[in-house]
Amino acid sequence: MSWRSSNFLERFLVIISRILFFRLNRLDITGMENIPLDAAPRLYVSNHVSFFETMAIPMCVVEQQKQRQLRIAAKEELLRVPLIGAVLKAINTIPVKRKRGAKAYRDILESISRGNSVLIFPEGTRSRDGEIRRANRGLGRLIIEAQVPVVPIRVDGLHRWRLLRFRQQARLVFGEPLKREDLWQPDTKDAPTDRATEQQIADKVMEKIRLL
Repeated sequence: MSWRSSNFLERFLVIISRILFFRLNRLDITGMENIPLDAAPRLYVSNHVSFFETMAIPMCVVEQQKQRQLRIAAKEELLRVPLIGAVLKAINTIPVKRKRGAKAYRDILESISRGNSVLIFPEGTRSRDGEIRRANRGLGRLIIEAQVPVVPIRVDGLHRWRLLRFRQQARLVFGEPLKREDLWQPDTKDAPTDRATEQQIADKVMEKIRLL
């Protein structure tokens, strides 16, 4: 199962998300037009400040792409949180285990190769103060190998949100999709990369997010 609007559970989750973000609180969303409508897979890349964005971002993608699949790469620890964990398991989350990122990396690539879009949070941990952190260089490597467009996403204010509180405010911004060529221009088609190059690519994406 994945975030797909044709599934009853996922439609129900979208309804719950809309109530949470638009009725009980105020989440301002811009850049929805930057969510592609075609069937090709994408890599959605967001800063990470709260578990709330694991609901907000898929909600937007499902609303915009009625028949697309979106998988989320999230820390394994979140799958053990009551209610939140049940939701993440229901939408076929890719678990990211500490010190076992290689498996999650392979799972992400495989999911993209199967035609799914994937949402990742490359900072590696949640920013409790809302500041954007440096991404893991694995993001750069993933962009090179996946060869799919990257949709940068910025989340502001959700780190202050709490459950059972209302009238909270935050914003969510989808940036223009980035092609691999926008982030990396090798001298030859099969040019090898090193750690420094992968980190530079990851830094470029985070800078795009920072500027949204």
